[in-house]
Amino acid sequence: MTTLQIIRRKTMFCENCGTQLPDDSAFCSECGSKISSSGNETQTNEESINTSNESGTHVQRGAVPPVMRQTAPRQ
Repeated sequence: MTTLQIIRRKTMFCENCGTQLPDDSAFCSECGSKISSSGNETQTNEESINTSNESGTHVQRGAVPPVMRQTAPRQ
């Protein structure tokens, strides 16, 4: 069984100093500037894939790190 869950959330940034802020911020925690409701918002997506193997154990998969290839030393 595989479940794909996509979470969409808005990320806000202070227009004055550029600090990333929680969605419900009224003021910047860094510089104190008032945050407008139509301020700098970007929408981010988070994806998670939950799979279940035959034993019933749930495995959560996220981003896969790049593969590092090793080469044999030259002789």
